[in-house]
Amino acid sequence: MKRIVRFFLAIVCLLPMLSVAQAVDSQKQSITLALGSEPPTLNSLINSDSVGYFVLGHIMEGLMQYDEHYQLVGGVAERWQLREDGVTFWLRKDARWSDGKPVTAQDFVFAWQKVADPQTASQYAFIMFPVKNAEKINKGELSPDQLA
Repeated sequence: MKRIVRFFLAIVCLLPMLSVAQAVDSQKQSITLALGSEPPTLNSLINSDSVGYFVLGHIMEGLMQYDEHYQLVGGVAERWQLREDGVTFWLRKDARWSDGKPVTAQDFVFAWQKVADPQTASQYAFIMFPVKNAEKINKGELSPDQLA
């Protein structure tokens, strides 16, 4: 019985991978994705679909990311400092939006305020709860501009 359960768990875990295929052409500097289904949304604030996350993972970069050894390394952040009262991030000077404009700290503040805002209705807003006031904002007790 345990083998059958493990088999079905393995299949369930692999299903999202079966709906996406990719090819990387390093000479042309391109990635071709073949999606088994259309992502319901590419709005990173409300996406909860594995295909959507797959696409977003190819077109967006967070402050930090995992390297090939699953160790946290800088993404948009070139360095960071952990303190008792929080974390300070320093952004890469070459971090740019697709239109060439620099990525700023305010861009992250804006996104974090939006995801914590109960009007956004993000299923994953709880991920922001370690940020000061995020949970109270999500519960409607504070305004999003109180995110600290």
